[in-house]
Amino acid sequence: MKHVLQSYDNGTKPIRMNNAVYYYPIWSENDMDHFNSVLTSLEPYTAVCRGFQADVIATLLLARRFQITYSPLMGERTQPLVFETMALFGPMMASITIEVDFTKLSGGSDPPAANFNPQVGPDKLEESMNHFVKWQLTRSRDTPIQDLRILVRRYHGVRPGTAPPAPYTPMS
Repeated sequence: MKHVLQSYDNGTKPIRMNNAVYYYPIWSENDMDHFNSVLTSLEPYTAVCRGFQADVIATLLLARRFQITYSPLMGERTQPLVFETMALFGPMMASITIEVDFTKLSGGSDPPAANFNPQVGPDKLEESMNHFVKWQLTRSRDTPIQDLRILVRRYHGVRPGTAPPAPYTPMS
């Protein structure tokens, strides 16, 4: 089964679960495969019979890395694929990267981002992350997670259009 997947595998590209807008501007659309396009490419094999479909999907979940971006702006209505697919398949994925995106609110690079209330949005983010934890708690002991990576994306540095901080000078 692994050989079937390798014939469709694009090397070490992770499979993205979100729409491309959640990865922009950090990741280009070509950096990852989309879950739906991977499933579409495997359709000739998944259409054979239910048993073969289960084997193909199980092998996919165990062999490839999946990347999910959680943002304060996302939810079940804006990203249904993430929530539906992770509820169904998340406990069987062996390799997952979670990217927490704070650049959309007070962690963004635009000067007005400094005026956002940092307390706005984390509740939604926490709710999404709690879903992920809940899905992982249903994981069987037979399919442990082998590789979990957590990335945090936020703007670092001086925002464009703002003065850099004054250099430190010790008091004499």
